[in-house]
Amino acid sequence: MGLDLSLTAPAAAVLPRGWKPGQWNIPTKVFDGGITRDEGRLMMIRDGVAHYAAKHYVTHVFIEGYSYGSQNAREALGELGGVIKVALWEIGLQAVPIPTSSARKTLLGTIKRSSLAGAKIKDYVNAQLAKMGAQFPTMDEGDAFVVANAGRASLGLPHVGV
Repeated sequence: MGLDLSLTAPAAAVLPRGWKPGQWNIPTKVFDGGITRDEGRLMMIRDGVAHYAAKHYVTHVFIEGYSYGSQNAREALGELGGVIKVALWEIGLQAVPIPTSSARKTLLGTIKRSSLAGAKIKDYVNAQLAKMGAQFPTMDEGDAFVVANAGRASLGLPHVGV
């Protein structure tokens, strides 16, 4: 399972046992934290992630690495990441961080800034996924897939990429 954590739309993508590149019927989910911005929100997201992992018999979890250069809400994102890691540990899973740039590189190789033609990197990655036939309900779920895909590659399992 790959996790793209954010305070507004944390998402997961599960690549089931036996998954092969090109099979795009991937279970994905955006977790609703409700309208609160406090510990209740963290608990709702935590419970949703733990339940989703158990529901899909997840054996490996990969989490998008922290954006250390981010100036917006990094403490709150750190709290969310910690809460999720503890919740997963409590059900016997370890969240392995995958740097965002490494996850994208696994999928697309080195991306030259000139090839972006002014697009944001996230938009570019999702456009490339769409060209491969992958349609995700949200960009967050697409990002979670990119993280799960890179995690599979790190284990030597089938994955999409160069």
